[in-house]
Amino acid sequence: MAEAEARRAVELVPDAGSLRYLLATVLAATGQAEEAVAECKAALERGYDEAALHVTLGNMYSELQRLAEAVAELEIAVQMEPAAAENIAAFALAAMTAENTGELVALLDRVLQQRPDSANVLYALGSLQQRRGNPEQAASLFERLLELQPSRSEIHYNLALAYRRLGRNADAARHTERFDQLKAQEQQLWEAGNATNQRRADAIRALASEQPDRAVELLRQVVDAPAAEPRDQVLLGSALMASGSFQAASEAYRRALQAMPYDPAALCGAAFAADARGLPGEADALRHRIEILGSACAISSGGGKARPPK
Repeated sequence: MAEAEARRAVELVPDAGSLRYLLATVLAATGQAEEAVAECKAALERGYDEAALHVTLGNMYSELQRLAEAVAELEIAVQMEPAAAENIAAFALAAMTAENTGELVALLDRVLQQRPDSANVLYALGSLQQRRGNPEQAASLFERLLELQPSRSEIHYNLALAYRRLGRNADAARHTERFDQLKAQEQQLWEAGNATNQRRADAIRALASEQPDRAVELLRQVVDAPAAEPRDQVLLGSALMASGSFQAASEAYRRALQAMPYDPAALCGAAFAADARGLPGEADALRHRIEILGSACAISSGGGKARPPK
């Protein structure tokens, strides 16, 4: 569907380079690398010359195993827009299986001179040096990266690997131990996040099946968890409204608005809670903010009673 629409646009305005590039991005997203390259070139011929186009060309050349051309395009992208260095870092990690990565290492070295604190570039270059059998260079890069991200487990793993190859066994053991500690913490965080997601889903089902007290119980656990999101306060507010706890619902919506001051659902919920508490002035002020945002709150017809958005 997207490809057909992009092709129709190109047919209507064949000399528009931006439309040629639009078609190229659609082709790239659907794995049609050769066709995407052709459309990128057509866009360039029509005067559309942007850093994003060269990033796309570089990525497509990489998929076609044309590494030298990929590196050339990505270097152009960085010259035009230094922030494109992050795309190069991702590309470098994807291209690590290529046999000849010398040009890529040289490009990353140049990029690193421009962006010496780019964590992504440091990691990609360190990984490439590790793969190329250069543990001393790899260790130097990962040591720099460790100063920026001391709690990133992969850095400790790579330092342990490089130090072991250099015969620095004590240093390797120290980083292996730290790697194990961080991985254990990551596992605990993942499990906690998974439990929070499950409670959130159970709470939504409880609300749908008109069990607001059960939803409140679950959502109070969710909002206190490390993986909580600001929108969880909106869910809690809805559950509290459904259970008739209007003051507590107002407090939940207030906490949501502290993090998301222009969120329509939080504003609507807060307005409904103010109505339920007999505070029409506060409710009108909140609805005025909603109108400024171009949104509106749905009002139920059940006896004229307003309900918060689900």
